Amino acid sequence: MKELATVTKKGPSKRLEATEEFLTTLNKNEKASEVLQKWAMKLEKKPITISGQKIDAGQIEMGKQVRFDIENNKNIDRQAQTKLHREVQISKPVVFCLRSEFHLGQSFLNMLKTSMDDYDFPIQRPELYEVDSSNWDSWERCIKNKVTRETDFVILILPGGKKNSPFYNDAKRLFINEIPIPIQVVLQDTLKGKNVRSINKILV
Repeated sequence: MKELATVTKKGPSKRLEATEEFLTTLNKNEKASEVLQKWAMKLEKKPITISGQKIDAGQIEMGKQVRFDIENNKNIDRQAQTKLHREVQISKPVVFCLRSEFHLGQSFLNMLKTSMDDYDFPIQRPELYEVDSSNWDSWERCIKNKVTRETDFVILILPGGKKNSPFYNDAKRLFINEIPIPIQVVLQDTLKGKNVRSINKILV
C-alpha cells in the first residue's frame, strides 16, 4: 500500500511534473492541436505564479489554560486528550449492549469512568441496558423502551469490527428519523482490544 501511495498520492512537485508532461504530450498530438486551434486556445505548460501569504496556524486552547501549537505538531492527538476548554453537561446518558456481551458493557463503563476522571468531564455515569437478542428488532425495541425524554446521550455497543457492523446503518437511521438524540457507536471488537484512546475520543 505504501508503494501504491507513491503513485496515487504524489506530492505537489511531482503533480506539477506530471501535468507538464501531460500538456507536452497533448500539444504534440495532431488531433488535439486541431481542436485547440478551432477554439483559439493554447495550453501553457507552466502554471500561473501568484503572490501569497502564509497565515500562522496558531494554537489550540484546552481547559485549565493548556495551549499547544497546531502546525507541525506530531503529538496533537495526544495533547488534545485533556480537559476541554468548554464542555456540555451530560446528565442522562445510557448505554446498550447485548446480554451475551454484558461484561463488555461493564468494561466500557469502567474505562469511561477513567476517562471522565482524566478529563474532569461533567457527565453522569450512564445506565447500562441489555439487549436480549442479536437481531436488529430486539435492539430497536429495547432502545425505544428505555430511551426517555430526559435521555441526552446514547451509546450503542454494537457487534462487529471496524466498518463491519451489521446494525450501524439501522442505528443511525433510527436516531436521525425517530429519536433526535446524540448517539455514539462503539464496536465490540474495539472494547475487546481495550482501546482506551477510542473511549477518550467519545468525550472529546
